[in-house]
Amino acid sequence: MKSQNTKAEWPFADPKNVAVFTTTQVMRLRQPVLHVSHDDDDGAWQFHAGTQQVSTGDMMIVALEEMVEHDPTISELADLPCGWFAEREKMWRPEDYPGYRPQREPSFTRYTTDLQHRLTGVWDTNDFGSMGGERLVLWLDGRAVMEIWNVTYCGHSSFRWSLDGQEHVCFGDPDEGAFPHCFSTPRPYFEVGRFTARTGEEMDVLRIYERGRDEEPYELFKADEPIENYRTPNQKSS
Repeated sequence: MKSQNTKAEWPFADPKNVAVFTTTQVMRLRQPVLHVSHDDDDGAWQFHAGTQQVSTGDMMIVALEEMVEHDPTISELADLPCGWFAEREKMWRPEDYPGYRPQREPSFTRYTTDLQHRLTGVWDTNDFGSMGGERLVLWLDGRAVMEIWNVTYCGHSSFRWSLDGQEHVCFGDPDEGAFPHCFSTPRPYFEVGRFTARTGEEMDVLRIYERGRDEEPYELFKADEPIENYRTPNQKSS
């Protein structure tokens, strides 16, 4: 079915800028919205690619208007009562899905020069947005801050960082033999490079291998925020 929504009409009772829940599978990987719910307790909308389990790192919060622009057919559910959900079984072909772009194999090109400057900046564990995450900020002069936040906790710690050759980054003060509790080792192997996603989106990625190169890396994505504008949580609240 085709949506009858136009720019002159807004079918939802909620305003266009109301926050709704979805996932990176829907917004980034272009999987179709197959499950829509209108929560009974708070009236929140949720738009998912199906009933499969997703991790908190996959969750996104976007404006309802952005969701409608992404998939106009969900406007047909504007009158879905609170406490109800709707599903559709049809798995569209990718080329039938609004906003389809041919996918490619993801790639990662490691940087090998000017690593000190490439590491300097604001790094997020999830640049797609979520209900929790971590932020690592590295200054060129060796200062560092790690923010950790979720629905029950928000805090940050300050420490020092430095490079040990081309493959290892040191967290903490090597003279004192201490390193921040947010890392399991003071001298992990790292890679920093340019990542190209299946959708063609490109971004700088920092991979930290705390338990060896054969383990899954701890990944952070370079934020657009200039490091000069960064403020710690204490500075933001003051």
